[in-house]
Amino acid sequence: MRAIINKFICRRCMRCVISCPQGAIKIVNGYPEVDKNLCRGCGICLNNCPFRAISLILDREEVLDEIKRQLKQVAVEMDNLEKRLDSIRTRR
Repeated sequence: MRAIINKFICRRCMRCVISCPQGAIKIVNGYPEVDKNLCRGCGICLNNCPFRAISLILDREEVLDEIKRQLKQVAVEMDNLEKRLDSIRTRR
């Protein structure tokens, strides 16, 4: 996860810049901007923004990793189910 700032809502109060423990938010062309390489998605900036101009989003890679993890878990469960079914079939 990482933070993004909606520049249309942002009122440049700079609370996000001050509150970010990673130093991931810098001023660029007069507006706060999140450095996606430094942001850890902790949400502290989001909680400190009185205008709700900040959102947390999932990076594409995070989404793909989660899908892969879940698919592996499904494969394990399918294998376990197949073994149980084979065990039931051999008892008959």
